[in-house]
Amino acid sequence: MSSWASKHFSFAGRLQLISSVIQGITTFWCSTFILPKKVIKEVERLCAAFLWQSSTESTRGAKVNWLSLCHPKQEGGLGLRSLMHWNVAWPLVENFGAQIVQDSGFSSQAKLEVVVNGNFWKWPPARSPQLLDIQIVLCDRLYPKERDKDIVIWIPSASRTYTAGRTWHWIRSKQSSVPWHRLVWFSRQIPKHSFISWLAILDRLTTKARQKKWSPNIDDTCVLCNNGSETVEHLFFKCSYAKCVWKRLSVMSEIPYLDSWQQLVLWMGKRIRKKSLYQTLIKLM
Repeated sequence: MSSWASKHFSFAGRLQLISSVIQGITTFWCSTFILPKKVIKEVERLCAAFLWQSSTESTRGAKVNWLSLCHPKQEGGLGLRSLMHWNVAWPLVENFGAQIVQDSGFSSQAKLEVVVNGNFWKWPPARSPQLLDIQIVLCDRLYPKERDKDIVIWIPSASRTYTAGRTWHWIRSKQSSVPWHRLVWFSRQIPKHSFISWLAILDRLTTKARQKKWSPNIDDTCVLCNNGSETVEHLFFKCSYAKCVWKRLSVMSEIPYLDSWQQLVLWMGKRIRKKSLYQTLIKLM
């Protein structure tokens, strides 16, 4: 990652490297070991520092906290996966799969009938904490039916099959869906533009108004019109320069002039629902 820091990647480029390379490597290790929490925290710190500062030294200046990034895009995040949750999801198949059969003393070809006696369980003494947990849950909540055919199911998954990805979605913390995710993230998006739009909607762009909160001596006057504080709303809607751009766009498309992100998201959410080329072009505008 240190070698990447010397490259001039955009935010979207750094996000792609973290998502495809770093999280791919950690997924491999999580599938084999339960990583220590200290290691996970350090990996996530390095990823956050690289994303926001293009370095691995410091996470100062992060525009959005790491946990907020680790939500699906439809929930307002960037689709990254929290390693803390992922570190639990992967080993589940090892801890509660073939290892359980080995700990119980049965052969690898054993069927469920070996622990069933009529409509009751007949588990052998537990040899591991995982096996004990399973016995407690089964005895408290489920009762076997002798005539039913043995099947393997994973209840949290709609398909009843275990996958680490579905398990991660089951155990992670969830947020409400945001109304604008389809307007920012879509199949023909320009990644760099989508990332900036995402920051703008969250009001996390480094405008002069935000800089003034940290350094009161900064002049926050808009450099484009020299009239008004340089906020996200001003830059995109209130500024006289922005108004001229919107008027040109309204001539080229069906988009009227709107004076806030909220109004724009509501208007496009009601009208831009299809995947036609025309509506894709409007999103790109």
